[in-house]
Order: sequence, then C-alpha cells, then structure tokens
Amino acid sequence: MARPSPSPLAGAVALGLLFFAGAATAEETQCQAPPELLASEAKLPRLAQHLKERKPVTIVAIGGSSTAGNAVPSPAQAYPARLEAALTKRYPGVPIRVLNKGAPHEDAQQVLARFPRDVVAENPDLAIWETGTIEAVRRMDVESFATTLDEGLALLYAQHIDAILVNMQYSHKTAAVIDFDPYLDTMRRVADLNDAYLFPRFEIMKFWSDNGIFDFETVPKADRPSLATKVYDCLARQLADAIAEALP
Repeated sequence: MARPSPSPLAGAVALGLLFFAGAATAEETQCQAPPELLASEAKLPRLAQHLKERKPVTIVAIGGSSTAGNAVPSPAQAYPARLEAALTKRYPGVPIRVLNKGAPHEDAQQVLARFPRDVVAENPDLAIWETGTIEAVRRMDVESFATTLDEGLALLYAQHIDAILVNMQYSHKTAAVIDFDPYLDTMRRVADLNDAYLFPRFEIMKFWSDNGIFDFETVPKADRPSLATKVYDCLARQLADAIAEALP
C-alpha cells in the first residue's frame, strides 16, 4: 500500500523542526506538536506565584492507568515522574515534586472520592486530573460526567489549588470502536466554564499518529513498553510546555 502524502500541517511542522534542529535534541524534536493545540486563556496563578518566589512546588497527578504508568516498566517512566524531570530542568533551583496518585480502572466519580485524601491533604499548588477514558469505554452518562468534573474543580478551587484536566489517550483502533467525542466535548465545555486548563492529550496523540511520529497501531507487543515510555516522556514535555504557557 502506498504511503499517504504528508498533510500541509505536517509539512509546516517539519520545516519548523528543521529550522530549530540546531537547538533541539532528537527527543525534543520527536515530541513536537502544533503550538495551537496548547493555546488557552486559562492560567495557573498559585503555581506561578510559587515559581516566581522560588518556593517549593507540589503537583499532584491523579487519574487512572495512564497516570499510574501501567504501560511502562517502572513508575519512574510514567508521565508524572517525567513531568517532574521536565519542570525541574525548566525551573532550576526551585524544588519541584510531582506526586503520582494514579489508580487503574476508576471512573471520575471514584477518583473524585479520593480528592480529600490524595489531593487536598497534600496541599499542592496544582492538581492534574486525567479522566474520561472509563466513561467513554462504559458509555456512562455524559451529564453526570460533567457534574463530577464541575464538583472536582469546585473542590480544588475552594482550596486555592490550580487545576489542569487531561483528556483521553488516542489510537486509531480505539477511536474506531469507542465514541470519545461526547466526552471530549464535555471536558472542553467544563474547562471553559470553570476557567480550567484542558491539556489536549487526545489531539496531540492523534497528530503524532496521523503524521507518522508514533505508530500506535502496528507496534509489536514486545515493543509496546518502549513505545509507551517514549510517548509518556513526550507527553510530559508537552505538559511542561503547557504549564509554562499557562503561567500569568
């Protein structure tokens, strides 16, 4: 089968990557995604203040299997640990820790029930809430999902904790059999209404897949942990970029 020709967007990104090749590492180049995917008016004021004052920063990453890092060989390769490394590199001299509170197979309501113990009790500057996969897989009620997200964000804001929502992972195979769209739309709507930053993991991974940056479809089973390690590292780099963009 003939390989499809690159899209105009892919060509533009490729030219940009060539222009910056002298400054970027191979890993950073592979991790690139269109900047407009990260664009948002939402801000992270508490985190920004602590970084400005060079105070210790605590971030809690809470969610399901992809937060816990089930697809990688060790927790050190999960996205929260890679995010801690990326932010520490970006803000040298500021003590930064990212706590991994991922638990497999929990829906948003179950994760929300853990907020008092796993988020609020840690007094973080930022909570990163990865969610939506279980709801889409189980075809759970969309409005109930929206209500849960609203309640979670309200709880975080009442404790003066900045918030980022992270939507689902993408692969062509799963997107062909699971209707993610209502849940993606709900997360966008809830984020907009609550002035929360929505990290578009689904859209970023779709861009990588469509443009041949990562092969999520035909990778051999034995190579999946290595692929997951690379993808989590790239997502952490993109999330660090998003956090930097969201600092007022």
